[in-house]
Amino acid sequence: VPEEKSKKMSEDGLNRCYNRGCGKTYRDEDNHEKACRFHPGDPFFHDAYKGWSCCQKKSVDFTEFLNIPGCTVSFHSNVKPPEPVKPAKEKPMSPGEVLSVGTETEKRMDKSPVAKEERPRDDLPMISIKSSVGSSLSSALARFRAQSSSQGASAIDESKPLMCVNRSCGKSQSEASDQDSCVHHPGYPIFHEGMKYWSCCQHKTSDFDQFLKQNGCAKGDHKWANAKEAAKIMS
Repeated sequence: VPEEKSKKMSEDGLNRCYNRGCGKTYRDEDNHEKACRFHPGDPFFHDAYKGWSCCQKKSVDFTEFLNIPGCTVSFHSNVKPPEPVKPAKEKPMSPGEVLSVGTETEKRMDKSPVAKEERPRDDLPMISIKSSVGSSLSSALARFRAQSSSQGASAIDESKPLMCVNRSCGKSQSEASDQDSCVHHPGYPIFHEGMKYWSCCQHKTSDFDQFLKQNGCAKGDHKWANAKEAAKIMS
């Protein structure tokens, strides 16, 4: 069986030119180096634009795109250009199959061994962390105290009963006697990733009201102070 020829000719002896942007018919005797005007590049479609890669002429209108004159002059060609390669169809997933998603770097990272950090034991002694105040905050507090004193720090009523300044106690001297134990939190309040708790007992909650209602975890003596002294301690 003879091999099928790539060149086609119609019954009336005319060839069809397959150069992009030409599409005319011609006779072999009329084909010469200036017979065809066409686009040697590929068409592209990007951001609503249609154009040719060979001359960068483009348009948003499809009809205008088809009527863009060729940028190269040469012979007609009745050889069909190769068909574009179609992307391979993905194999359908079977029921229960798990698809692994992630970059190659992420996959390599998942396979690499990760050293696990050992969690400290709960029975280890607690370490007091030294707190530091930044210079900007110190300046702001100094201005606030100066402003408060200028607005009349003497307005504090010294006749009010003494208050306990231990955290979470909140009792006044009129409500409790010196013989009563003070139930309070010796630690500091911590707010981290939406959780509120005390450093001394680690009872965590996301509700602020519940955090304020937490009973103290230690007992001791009350620390009485008048309103002015309590304001200095709590500031």
